[in-house]
Amino acid sequence: MTQYNTSTSISPRSSEGSQTEILDIQKACRLGDLAAIKKAYHADPSKLNHKDESLGWTALYRTVICGHIQASQFLLKQGADPNTVNNLGETPLHQAADNSQYELAELLLEYHADPNLQQNDGDTPLHHAAFRGDSKMIEILLKHHADPNVQNYMFGRTPLHYASDCGHNESVMLMLEFGGDPFLQDRQGKTPTSLAQTKELQDMMENYQPNLDKSNTSQEIDEINMNLGTFGKLNLEKDGEYEFYDSPNPPKPEEGNLEPESEISVIQTKNELKPIYQFLEKINLQELYEVLCDAGLDDINKITERMISDNPITKRELVAIGIKKPGHIYRFLIKAEEEAGISYIKTNRKLNQESFWKCCTVPTNATFGMASFPTLREWLKSIKLEELWTVFVEAGFDSYEMIITQMYSKYPFTDEILLAEIGIAKPGHRNRILAKLQEETRSIDRKDGLVMERVSKNVSCDKCYIM
Repeated sequence: MTQYNTSTSISPRSSEGSQTEILDIQKACRLGDLAAIKKAYHADPSKLNHKDESLGWTALYRTVICGHIQASQFLLKQGADPNTVNNLGETPLHQAADNSQYELAELLLEYHADPNLQQNDGDTPLHHAAFRGDSKMIEILLKHHADPNVQNYMFGRTPLHYASDCGHNESVMLMLEFGGDPFLQDRQGKTPTSLAQTKELQDMMENYQPNLDKSNTSQEIDEINMNLGTFGKLNLEKDGEYEFYDSPNPPKPEEGNLEPESEISVIQTKNELKPIYQFLEKINLQELYEVLCDAGLDDINKITERMISDNPITKRELVAIGIKKPGHIYRFLIKAEEEAGISYIKTNRKLNQESFWKCCTVPTNATFGMASFPTLREWLKSIKLEELWTVFVEAGFDSYEMIITQMYSKYPFTDEILLAEIGIAKPGHRNRILAKLQEETRSIDRKDGLVMERVSKNVSCDKCYIM
């Protein structure tokens, strides 16, 4: 394997035509070695915006993921495009917003990163920050003209929908100040107001008006309106009073408060969804609802019948209808087989001396009833591969619990899955991951304890452990 020394200068081709060593700019960016990055760039400037084959990452995207501010600044000064997307349609700004990288976000925006660019699922960087309730990042994006009313593709939800649904009050207020529309309906007819987690938040959203000084001039109002977006813009009347333009999506009579009629309306809206939605909720894959319905896979009873027939639903079929993330595909298949009564798992109530099984009488939405697992990031950190966290998440493997579950299914992790479906290029990394997974499943199998067979809605065990 060819190695390089960052202190070695790069010379041109020799007269015999032999190729001297050219630094790999992607590797240099991952390491954040500014000297190596400069050498690699000057050796071949054409690779500045080149995307790697497996993930579609540019050099800039990689420096942002790894948090290398100086390296990112150098690349941007050389003309790196901050709006080049990866295979998931994400830009470096999506990554910065999702990981609270404030300085990098400011830097990218300074170099004209588009805060409203939507990735493959329709989420903007502001969607990411709103879901996390990161008010500092939200403010940065909004001040650079991020639109809080952009609707994503799957459910038609805006960043304000996300913040309201997650109960991030400060984030909601920020987006209202910048024109977030609390009455904009998603594809299920839900508004940010109807999703509010408390009556206090809902009242605040219903009655919100910008805090304005009546002495504002017309020019100042124009500047305010630049930030307000589609809802809540101002008009200056002759008598000096402010008039708010109406929302393009005014509330329906039953919306607007948490009175019984409103609560019933929200419940009815949810009940109008096909039962496949409740199935997807259990495995946190609600985003697949419309894809499955459009493909005719909207009847959970028919799905379970197919899973035990001669024509079961397959990976290829799910890919064909538009489910792109392999982790989502496996999660759907494992749960569908479980619902059909053909899945089996044998394991113990303890992992690393800590209980992680809930008693079989305790309701849980988690597949196989698992609880108290380490997070995916914690697990990767334990095997010194934390840098692969984003790769796993982008492939839909965002839960270590589900990874362990998959090891006990008929789709256990293999070298091929890690390489072709997750995009882990280094054999050493793949071997380390597989060895650790096999070690942990063997450790679980060696211990006496819980045996679960999901052949019905009920779960029985021979030794319940009360947590």
